[in-house]
Amino acid sequence: MIGKRPSLKGEAPVGWAFHYLIGAAYAALYLSVVVVIAKTVPTLLNGLLFGLVTLLAPFLFMKPALGGGFFGLRAPNPGKGLFLSISAHAVFGIGLYLGELFYQGLF
Repeated sequence: MIGKRPSLKGEAPVGWAFHYLIGAAYAALYLSVVVVIAKTVPTLLNGLLFGLVTLLAPFLFMKPALGGGFFGLRAPNPGKGLFLSISAHAVFGIGLYLGELFYQGLF
């Protein structure tokens, strides 16, 4: 498991930078799907649902690749990990909607 190896100098800032870069790419994908493909507007519901759909990548690929198993169920505290991941991605989805309101000058 990745948590058992010593950390590398600067790995946390690099990891967070990539995390936010991926978040920006997901935001662009969200806008593309909602506005261009579905020809609708961002709503709280579709923002929240999209934020939760983004959990598929970490739950099905990242966590297993890092030794935590699918959905992180083999991690030391899987319930806490699930809760934190779900709540963080829900907040991300809400942020997508609020970002659109801000962009439109409604917030």
